[in-house]
Amino acid sequence: MLKKRQYSVKIYDVSVESVEDITTLKEFLNANYLIFRDHLIVLRGEVSQDLREYLAVKSLYFLENVNLPEGRSRKELENDIDDERKKFNLKINMLQNQLEMEKKKLEAKEVELEMMNHKQSLVHDKMLRSGQELNVDGDLIALNKINSGASIDVRGNFIAKYQVHGSVRCTGRVMILSVAPKANIVFHGLVIETYRFQNTLCLVELNDNIVSISPLDSKDNIWAK
Repeated sequence: MLKKRQYSVKIYDVSVESVEDITTLKEFLNANYLIFRDHLIVLRGEVSQDLREYLAVKSLYFLENVNLPEGRSRKELENDIDDERKKFNLKINMLQNQLEMEKKKLEAKEVELEMMNHKQSLVHDKMLRSGQELNVDGDLIALNKINSGASIDVRGNFIAKYQVHGSVRCTGRVMILSVAPKANIVFHGLVIETYRFQNTLCLVELNDNIVSISPLDSKDNIWAK
């Protein structure tokens, strides 16, 4: 296991540029040896071998021409800590805002899905006369007649009890209906010619982008893509 400890070191930083500087330094250290024997002496400049030997004899710790981090005052440390705290709080606020935005997006998506899952499903038992329109955002079961000139727009499945004489536009997966020769039937944008219903009740389906139409008492007949 890694053994470690942290402690403070007193540093005496001094520049020596000449023989006179070295002599002055020796005299200073001789006079203050008891103070500086526990210091780390950092020498800057041209350090002579004579000075190195002197420091070694005195058992004084020294380094030559090194860059050490400068100490900071308590006020400076407090300011740095305060700055870091502000940066941290700013990041936290940004993350919280992002999370809140994502939460709102998810809530909006949930509402949208909820609305999709609860589309209107309607059973219509009144006759639809010429000029009348019926729009249903869901499934529709028509239990009465749909006269010529009437129009139905269904965004779900559609079932008609009586023969359809008017117009039907459907984007659901299934239609069950019979149609009159002059009816207008559009299924997922495809106009279905009325003769394909063979004047009988038929099932119209959309599977894998293929529309199929078949009488309910016969096999499917794929007729269009």
